[in-house]
Amino acid sequence: MLRRVDYKRAEFVPEHVELTFDVQSREEVRVRAHITLRRAEGGETPVKKVRLHAGDNLKKGRGGDRIIASPADDGTLAGWQWAGDEVECDAELSSGESCTVGLQTVLNPSKNNSGNGLYASGAMLTALCESQGFRCIAPMVDRPDVRPRWTTTLIADPTEFPVCLANGTMIREDT
Repeated sequence: MLRRVDYKRAEFVPEHVELTFDVQSREEVRVRAHITLRRAEGGETPVKKVRLHAGDNLKKGRGGDRIIASPADDGTLAGWQWAGDEVECDAELSSGESCTVGLQTVLNPSKNNSGNGLYASGAMLTALCESQGFRCIAPMVDRPDVRPRWTTTLIADPTEFPVCLANGTMIREDT
């Protein structure tokens, strides 16, 4: 539990998160996350590592959930490794500088009974990200005091998943 006296502001502020949920089945959803992070203003020395929070399901491989790749060929940071409860990669950023990180995860919503992240509920797949549930979908600076702009793409077989919903304004629908 984080006490108010122990609170420190985030070193990195997510500015934009671009997510693609590619639903293969109720047992396999591939998630691609591109996160644009800005080094928080006021940092006196450059930070040498980007660290993101990861959920227990990704750390422990619960139900087959795992991080499968960090795409280096698309201009994002690569070389992720586990550091305790977080994933980290090398990136030297000074105050105000930005970078984009990319990660891919594979999730098994039918095995997730935690009620956090992406899970099966009856015939639906549902996501619950409050208050720190998003880290069960993809590693992230997952704190209630950071509020990035989100772009979400849902890809699914319309015969198996005839309704796909996401918060926000629909940009495009392909069938």
